Amino acid sequence: MKIALLGGGGFISLAVQRRLLADGHRLTILKRHPPESSQGVRYVAGERHDPGTLAALAADGPDAVVDFLCFTAGHARELLDAFVGRVQRLVMISTGSVYWCTGAWRNPVGEDQYDREETPRLPATPLTPGSIEYEYGTGKRAAEDVLARAHARGDLPTVRLRFPVVGGPGDPTGRYAGYVRRVADGGPLLLPDGGFNTFRHLYVEDAAAAVAAALDTPDAGGGYNVASMEMISVRDLVRQVAACLGRPEPKVVSPPRTWLLERGYGDLFAPFNAARDQVLAIGRARRELGFQPTPYARWLARVVAAGPGNSPQPREELEAVALFSRTSAGTPAYLDAGEA
Repeated sequence: MKIALLGGGGFISLAVQRRLLADGHRLTILKRHPPESSQGVRYVAGERHDPGTLAALAADGPDAVVDFLCFTAGHARELLDAFVGRVQRLVMISTGSVYWCTGAWRNPVGEDQYDREETPRLPATPLTPGSIEYEYGTGKRAAEDVLARAHARGDLPTVRLRFPVVGGPGDPTGRYAGYVRRVADGGPLLLPDGGFNTFRHLYVEDAAAAVAAALDTPDAGGGYNVASMEMISVRDLVRQVAACLGRPEPKVVSPPRTWLLERGYGDLFAPFNAARDQVLAIGRARRELGFQPTPYARWLARVVAAGPGNSPQPREELEAVALFSRTSAGTPAYLDAGEA
């Protein structure tokens, strides 16, 4: 199959490239500053949002398109303008934030909750959900809606893959590597509200496998949640990282999230600590795409083995730990045993 990739240099897209090439597909990859083309891969220079660039890609005759860069309704309409009637399938990389931005969901959240009539939007605040997540989720929802209507009309068969946080060795965000470093150093780690919120993340190689399945499954269509099988809390993550390192569990301090926000700290230095559980139901992807996620403990061990990266522990975290430890003597319930 000849496949056009819109966006080719990111963490997830590079894993997708490796998987599709291994499966024998030919790739045309759009990049702003492309390298030299290589066996099985042709790079095209251009801007994702330039109609002329998209038209040239469509004229090249791809069988399918995978878009990593579709973030708004306008971006989705650009896809339709360029590729309707020219490709057999479009795969859009979407996000679990299409649920989180609504402010009302049941866990695990299934695809049926996307289209429910009552979808109240929360204001963009540092609280649930965070302002970045809110804007990201609402933009992706708008893009999905445009493509869903086109799919229903029969204009263009589309698959929308909803990913949560994607991890694995080499993740440039350093979120997992940051926990590895902080656990290896013995802490202290600051986990808002105890770090007991639960989630399902996704191994980057499993994300690539899901894209491959979406392209190869003839009847695939609509939205699919894709994530690991296990439901993990941040506290579980810290314990598992410590076990992988052969280290004792580090010191943990757990102030309420509201305490942090009231003092201007926020909680960005504590990634994955959402104020509500964020658990995607993955039954539809397993049934229809044959999706089989890698066990979480197995891929987490690969992340830990890759090392802690170079980022130091955030200064804000150390300051907040020190302040809370000084001011919480009368409220030891917020501290782990032995830390009061």
